[in-house]
Amino acid sequence: MVLKHHLSGAEATLPELRGHVVLLNFRATWCRPCLREIPVLTQVAADHGSEVLFVAVYHEEEATHREAVTEWLTHQPEYVAKQVTWGSPALLDAFPHRFLPMTYVIARNGEITATFEGAIVGEREKELRAAVARALDTPSTAPQ
Repeated sequence: MVLKHHLSGAEATLPELRGHVVLLNFRATWCRPCLREIPVLTQVAADHGSEVLFVAVYHEEEATHREAVTEWLTHQPEYVAKQVTWGSPALLDAFPHRFLPMTYVIARNGEITATFEGAIVGEREKELRAAVARALDTPSTAPQ
């Protein structure tokens, strides 16, 4: 499953991110709760240095939304634009999201250890921090 950064075009795969805890966050330009939670997600990731990665995925494919998302990003703070990647069909199938925002906490071994439907703000930040702590405690080996 390829993650393609919106601005740079750099690509990575989820297996390449193993060894890190990943906050895989699905969002859209029209989603106000998505914008409200971005500072929380970026801060939680930053608090753990390179051990925790925040990866925000635009919930639709690049082919149909590139122009609109590019325009939207020009009006957002830098920390928003820095995180956006595109969803591929395989990624969107592997991580279903009936609601936005939707965040998956993926442990070092690639296992999903928590999911959050809706914005992670207020008291939910404590839940996210606890989920990240649990994910950090998992071994770095791939699940069998």
